[in-house]
Amino acid sequence: MENINQLYDALLKRKKRSLEEEMEKENSRTASKLAASNSVFSSSFIISSFETNVTYMRRFVNYALSEFHRLSNSTEADIEELETTSRFWINSFFDKNLNGLHNTFKHNPLMNSIMTTDLEQAIKTRLEEVESEALENLKIAKAEKKFGLARVPLSQITIKDSAIGLVNVGNITGNIARNIIVLQNSGHKDVADSLRNLLDKVNEFKDEIGENYAELLSHLQFLTEEANKPQEQRNLAVVKSVFRYIPEVISLSSGLITIWEKFGPQIAAFFGLNIGG
Repeated sequence: MENINQLYDALLKRKKRSLEEEMEKENSRTASKLAASNSVFSSSFIISSFETNVTYMRRFVNYALSEFHRLSNSTEADIEELETTSRFWINSFFDKNLNGLHNTFKHNPLMNSIMTTDLEQAIKTRLEEVESEALENLKIAKAEKKFGLARVPLSQITIKDSAIGLVNVGNITGNIARNIIVLQNSGHKDVADSLRNLLDKVNEFKDEIGENYAELLSHLQFLTEEANKPQEQRNLAVVKSVFRYIPEVISLSSGLITIWEKFGPQIAAFFGLNIGG
């Protein structure tokens, strides 16, 4: 019986082949229509064709992430192996198809005649942006599973007397997870662990926090964003106000009081603040 990672590898390989076949057919149809109409190749056509392929890239990434979430729920799943497999096939899909499309343009005399340096750079930049976004989403998916940052169901919560209004809790939790990863990868593992543990407990005791839950998440998101900025660029005035606000909300939950007393001072010290034990 094949293990979870082998199954994932087989699924991505099959999906990649299927989407590549679709792309080839669509690109062939487009080229045939262009030739039949005696249309002139233009930079807008190149960009349009490129974006068509980008659409297929996104379809593959969405499938890869969807299967990553599904299979990682198995008790037999190895998150590190699944992440490595996903990264391999995402890179493979992008490298072969986007670079292949680029080379097609360069080796077609008509297309090559309008392939300027600026256009070539625009395609390269677009490739890097899409691939970077895909791999960043993979990091978030991995963090959700590895660090226990459960995917909060998409919901909207009205916060009274707040300019925040309707908050997408799922998006906020995902943003915090991403920021924690960046912080940890920057060499600040201790404070990243403290923020992760705090977030875990906030999600665990969200019923006790009640209507303040979404606003507390928004404040934690702000802290993780500021933590990733250079020290001289941080808004310490707002950071200080956040550290005054958090204990007020956390006092609503006895479970959170203990966790804040443990991790709060360490998080504050990272910002150069002293809030005591």
